[in-house]
Order: sequence, then C-alpha cells, then structure tokens
Amino acid sequence: MARFIAGFAVGFSSVWQLTLVTLAVVPLIALAGGAYAVVMIGITSKSQKAYSKAGEIAEEVSWWPVVTCSKIIVSVACLSTFCWRVEGLNVSSA
Repeated sequence: MARFIAGFAVGFSSVWQLTLVTLAVVPLIALAGGAYAVVMIGITSKSQKAYSKAGEIAEEVSWWPVVTCSKIIVSVACLSTFCWRVEGLNVSSA
C-alpha cells in the first residue's frame, strides 16, 4: 500500500495531469473486477450444482449391471438424463 501511495506522489509531482486521469480510472477498474468476480462466483455455483446432479445419476448407472435388454433401456434413459443435466450448464446466462 505504501508503494501505491508513493507511486502516486511521485507521479503527481512529475506529471500531475496523468495522475488525475489515473485516479479517475482506478475506481472504475476496481468496480469492473468486482463485477467479474460476482459473475464468476455465480457461474461456478451453477456448474457445481449441475455436475453434482449429473454425478449422482452417473453413480447410479455405474452400479447397475447391464444384463438384459430392459437394463440396457434403463441405462440409455439414465444416460439421456445425465446428458440433459450436463447440458443444463448454461454459463452464458450468469
């Protein structure tokens, strides 16, 4: 923090116009970084929930023996449900 303040003091003494512009822009950069962090937290939370649900289905399917034709049909249905849950990771709408 001391280097930050010292840098502004040196900058203000040598090129004060540029220092004033920097003082005006730094808070905007901080706000943009905070907004980015909030969006990333939301996306991470959504993806963790979707992968958790898909993992539960994958775990169920892994324990079922595929012996008869009816078991194969159930496995295909579970696989489609798994794919549907993974496709629920719409990260563009945070």
